[in-house]
Amino acid sequence: MNELLKSSIEALSIMHINIRESEVKLSDGYNAFNFNSVTKKTQSFRNIKKIEAIELVNEEDSSTNQLYYSFHYSLGLRFVTPTQAEETETVLTIEAIYEAIYRSKRELSKEELEEFAKQNVGFNVWPFWREFVQNSTSRMGINSVSVPFFKYNRSDIPNLEK
Repeated sequence: MNELLKSSIEALSIMHINIRESEVKLSDGYNAFNFNSVTKKTQSFRNIKKIEAIELVNEEDSSTNQLYYSFHYSLGLRFVTPTQAEETETVLTIEAIYEAIYRSKRELSKEELEEFAKQNVGFNVWPFWREFVQNSTSRMGINSVSVPFFKYNRSDIPNLEK
C-alpha cells in the first residue's frame, strides 16, 4: 500500500453511503417473460464523478469544527443484444450515483483524496450497488441479476493515469 493511500485511510472514517440518483429501464419489446431467453451481453462502468470537502463550522468554538469529504461514485450496467450489421440494442439499463461521505481527522491533500478515490471508495460503495441491482431486477420480475464482488483492477477516476 502506498503512503498516500495509507495516510488517507488513517484520516478518514466512513459516515454515510447514500444513493443520489438512479435509473432502471427495461426497453420496449422486452418484459419479465422474454428477458431471460434473449441472447445478450453485459456492459458496465464505474467512476468517481466528484470529490468535495464539507466543513461544519461552529461559530462559537472553532476547535469543534468538523471536516467531511464527499465522493460521488457513478455506476452503470446494461444488457445489450446484437442486431444486424454488428450494432447492439439495449435491453436493460441500470445506473446510479452514490454519495460516500467520510469524516476526516484533518485536511487531506488533492493527491491523498485522489488515491483514496482510486482505490477505496468503490470498495465501500460496491455492496450497496450489488444490492440495488439484485433488488431492482427482482422487483421487475426478471431473474435476479448478480453483480460480482468488487475487484480493483484500475483507477476509478476517469482520465487519470493508471
